Amino acid sequence: MILPEGITRITAPIRLAPGDVLRGQGRGLSILEILTPSSYGVILDGHAPSELPTRNMVEGLTIRTYQPNVTGIRLTAASANTIKDVGFQGPSTTIQVDRGLHNVIDTVYVEPFEGLACGTLRVGSLDPAWYSHYTTIRAYQTRGQGSGWIAIFDRATNINADIMVHDPGCNGILINGDCQGLMLAGWIVAAPTGVMLNTAGSVAPSFVDLTRLHIDQSRDFAVQLLRATDVDVGGQITNGGQGILINSYPYVERIRINGRLAGHHDNGIVALPGARYFSVDGTYISGCMNGVAVVVSNLQGDQLSVVNNDFSQGNRGGYVGPPSGPTRIIQGNR
Repeated sequence: MILPEGITRITAPIRLAPGDVLRGQGRGLSILEILTPSSYGVILDGHAPSELPTRNMVEGLTIRTYQPNVTGIRLTAASANTIKDVGFQGPSTTIQVDRGLHNVIDTVYVEPFEGLACGTLRVGSLDPAWYSHYTTIRAYQTRGQGSGWIAIFDRATNINADIMVHDPGCNGILINGDCQGLMLAGWIVAAPTGVMLNTAGSVAPSFVDLTRLHIDQSRDFAVQLLRATDVDVGGQITNGGQGILINSYPYVERIRINGRLAGHHDNGIVALPGARYFSVDGTYISGCMNGVAVVVSNLQGDQLSVVNNDFSQGNRGGYVGPPSGPTRIIQGNR
């Protein structure tokens, strides 16, 4: 299906059968405008409950709407699909991946247009018995005002995502619920919160790699670990309000921090009372002008390691918390 250059207006979704391709003349040249509120632009339906490949492609167009509660592209139990070189102007949800596996989102631009807010990317499963697996996201870029979160992962596994966010006026990435094996890269600039890991259920996100994600100018905590296990935090976290928040055990455990935190006005790393099973190793923290590099609030905290870090530049203090003990290793810091 070829979308011509210019504006094509629709009042009902375009549904792609397995194997169909929707191809425009280029992002910004072919505009698909959705006229109906609470609707969809393009729907890719799979073979639920199975996950057989549907092999659809949506390429080279911009999806625009002035209507509320619109989803640009929805994938439902659809597998082996590609969304490439697509722009979004106005949909409250840009892409919703609901179940399915081996889907690719490649080179997406969420653009400000005539005051329209930037929408949210959603990957996971609306069905609590299912997941979305093996989604690859490359060069997902958003710039301009939004609301809520730029991206939400909920019941998603084995995700490799490269997301770039600039001046969203809203939060960056929410990893919520039973998510496993997420690797996030890219950069987030000027979001109040860069990344949050949390859950409203009984299973928290786990095995999350943030070592290639850079966060700049966050106004709150750049990274909030509220419910999470087995998380690696690295990369650069710069020029914000505070750096990393670690909730108490058993909500958060097995956290490893190694990277660079610079230019924070308050504290670099804050571990709440009862925080356990985390390490800060080989990390450079500077510029905590109103606070200290590492704060462990619970003076009885244990099962933690703060070793071989550099706190020497521009902090009011380095490490505040319990000294070394049988289950606490605090050494080699300067």
